[in-house]
Amino acid sequence: MTANDAAPPRRSTHTWGTPGNHWIYDHWGTGGRPVVLLHSLLFDRRVWWPVAADLATHCTVIAPDLPGHGDTPTRAILAPAQLAAEIADLVHSLELRRAPIVVGHGTSAHIAAAFASSYATHALVTADKLDPCRVTTAEQFLAEVRPDLVPSVYRPYAIPHPGPALFRAYQAGHADAAAPLLPAGLPHVVVTSDCVAVLAGEAGARDPRFPAAARLPQLNDPGRFAADLRALLQPH
Repeated sequence: MTANDAAPPRRSTHTWGTPGNHWIYDHWGTGGRPVVLLHSLLFDRRVWWPVAADLATHCTVIAPDLPGHGDTPTRAILAPAQLAAEIADLVHSLELRRAPIVVGHGTSAHIAAAFASSYATHALVTADKLDPCRVTTAEQFLAEVRPDLVPSVYRPYAIPHPGPALFRAYQAGHADAAAPLLPAGLPHVVVTSDCVAVLAGEAGARDPRFPAAARLPQLNDPGRFAADLRALLQPH
């Protein structure tokens, strides 16, 4: 390759599903164990770009836009179990042949746990788990996440979309969702930021802490977050 040749892009964007019920996702890497990165309500797949770029030479990374976010259209059913089933179908369609590490940030911790309860999973990571039903409005939700306190260099990846209708739709989807039962022995890492009380009752879970005021650990310190995920890529 000469100096005038452009390097191939590390990230590619794809569409999966049917025309009326499709997902948009980013893909990095060509081999190794897959890592599925799920963003929180009111954000989009961009929150994972710095971590995914770090991981790309070690594994295959998939970061979808959840329905109603980014470039993925919304749909009527937004329950965690239904979204987990669709994500499992997406992963299966890629024929990666290895159980993924599934990472859920914020409200997507519920989707990641629903995935791990029903589909082959190498490890589960839930980061700053949030329940959209515990607050009333999108503005209150964002006040808890505090994206404005992400380091300035990463703040463009954490631009929220405070749509009241979308927030209410996800609240309705989560309202009656039962807590999933995780398989015995599944490695589970519970990530918390210093602004969050340590989560209790997660049997067998490790609890790495990120010293930050924003509940976006993947942008507060993406290098450390990626290193922690690389450690999970190893066989148990």
